[in-house]
Amino acid sequence: MPDYRSSRFPRKPFPHRGGFGGAPKHLFKAECSSCGKACEVPFRPNGKKPVYCKECFAKHEPSDRAPRREFAARPPFSQPPRDDRSMQEVKAELHGINEKLERLIALMTPPVKTKKVATRAKAKTAKRSK
Repeated sequence: MPDYRSSRFPRKPFPHRGGFGGAPKHLFKAECSSCGKACEVPFRPNGKKPVYCKECFAKHEPSDRAPRREFAARPPFSQPPRDDRSMQEVKAELHGINEKLERLIALMTPPVKTKKVATRAKAKTAKRSK
C-alpha cells in the first residue's frame, strides 16, 4: 500500500470556499434601495429584493427580519436535595407492591400436579410390612 504522506505525494491545499478568514469575498456594486447611495455587497443583486447600504441595513434590520433571539445563560439544572425519609418511604412502597405482585402471580399460576412415585426402597419396605 503506498504511503500517501511521503514527499512523493505533495499536499494540495483545499480550495477556499468562503466563510471566515482566508481570501476576500468578491464584492458587487449596487445602489441602496432606501437612500440611493452607491454601495458594495457580497452577493450579486438580481433586482427582486431590496439592497441596502450598511447604514440603511442597520435601520431596516429589526422590522424586516425576525426578532433576534437572546442566548442568555440558562439557569443550571440542579436536582432538589433528596430527603432520606422520602427514599425510605418509596422503598417501603415498592416492597409492598412486590409482595402484592408475588401473590397475584401465585394465584394466576395453575398448581402443578405431581404423582407420587414410590421408590424401590419404599416399595420393598411397604411389601415387607404387609
